[in-house]
Amino acid sequence: MFDFVSIDFETADKYIPCSLGLTVVENSQVVCTKNWLIKPICFPYFHFYAQRIHGIHKEDVENQPEFNALWQEISPFLENKVILAHNASFDINVLRKTPKASRPPSTLRKWIAMPPLTASWLWTKSAAR
Repeated sequence: MFDFVSIDFETADKYIPCSLGLTVVENSQVVCTKNWLIKPICFPYFHFYAQRIHGIHKEDVENQPEFNALWQEISPFLENKVILAHNASFDINVLRKTPKASRPPSTLRKWIAMPPLTASWLWTKSAAR
């Protein structure tokens, strides 16, 4: 049986999150799926190309909490988990460049090749090639 958390960030600009989706898999079964719209720290700015990719606009997030306000809700999903991401290098950098996440709780294990962050990452983009 395989346990992991799959994550995917969408950004308003390079490494500035405007959305996070995650799925928790335990014993090879999906047990939870969550999605957060996030007011980016660059608000109201959204890179035009980012909007074309994911379809999230400033009007969609103007009344949403910023990432730092959501971190206490998000971090328990990541603690002591294997984290799966299609483009892990991108998602890792989004997380690392977000202030609250750059200093994660000590209960996170390790981020592969990304100290001081902790957890285990699998990169599905390279596996798909």
